[in-house]
Amino acid sequence: MDAPTPVESDFDIGLRRMVEAFVTITWLALNLGLNFFNKWAFTPDDENFDGAGFTFPIFFTMWNMGASFLGANVLMMLAPSTRTISLRQFSEHKLSLIVLSLVFVTNIMTNNASLVYLGLSINQVMKCCVPLPAIIFSYLLEKKSYPWEMVFAVFVIAFGAALCVPFGSSSVTSYGMLLVIISTTMSGLRPVISALLMSGARDSGLSPIPLLWYDSLISIVVLLVVFLLSDERTAVPAYFAAHPSLGTAIILTGSSTAFLYNVVTFYLIKLTSALNSTVLGNVKTVLLILAAAIFFDQISSVVNWIGYCVFFGALFVYSYLNYQQKTGARWLQPAARKA
Repeated sequence: MDAPTPVESDFDIGLRRMVEAFVTITWLALNLGLNFFNKWAFTPDDENFDGAGFTFPIFFTMWNMGASFLGANVLMMLAPSTRTISLRQFSEHKLSLIVLSLVFVTNIMTNNASLVYLGLSINQVMKCCVPLPAIIFSYLLEKKSYPWEMVFAVFVIAFGAALCVPFGSSSVTSYGMLLVIISTTMSGLRPVISALLMSGARDSGLSPIPLLWYDSLISIVVLLVVFLLSDERTAVPAYFAAHPSLGTAIILTGSSTAFLYNVVTFYLIKLTSALNSTVLGNVKTVLLILAAAIFFDQISSVVNWIGYCVFFGALFVYSYLNYQQKTGARWLQPAARKA
């Protein structure tokens, strides 16, 4: 006979819900705080803007990757079953891992760099267009097809995002738009490559945490090389010479927050359901974009606010369809492969 399932007491249920609430609030606070902090750090300090003037996205990203690498090691200590790193594993998948890491570091670096030239609300709106390149790459590389409802919702998200952009304002530059478009494209490509790598995770051991470990380590090496070849190599020492305390505080705060965010995200995924994660992700997106649009980027155009309404509506529809696909498996069907 099967052993009876233990029944949770009222105290255990209450304690579990308190832990879930604490992790959820902490994740939300870290996510919002990290986004606003990064925007403040990368904003120039001149007559037009009042930021920290730490306009060194390569150097900053390199330290964040160091924090992610540390976080991956801590997570593998907390969950020993995920500790599957080996030289043989890397040797067998080195090309795919290097490509994945290059995509990962390009995504993070261009996103951070875009914050120097772009308002935070526009940055986040454009980043929410990730499903568009993700669907395209998934179709091309994984041979997956999607229902017309989901594809339509994705194009409406992109249309709404275009209406949100206040072209001509100081919060938008063409270079910033180019950077965030590159970042969004890389964000859409990365999960597709990850899915291909993890398709045989039981045999290869390439689950999300080991992938984060490889991503971070390879990214640190790549960023170090890029940093030494860039203008930041001389600009960063000059900034620290002029603002030693501020520069140190930015690096330590950004890196430690990124480290905590990785750890808390791991526990959030373990503790919450797919529905809760979907709802929480949308709540975070709405709060972040609206706060940035109202208090920082000062969006006032009627056309832009119509764009936000279209964007949020399509985003919620897409999230619902995506949730159905993950839990019901009836929205996503494999495309017929050519013989």
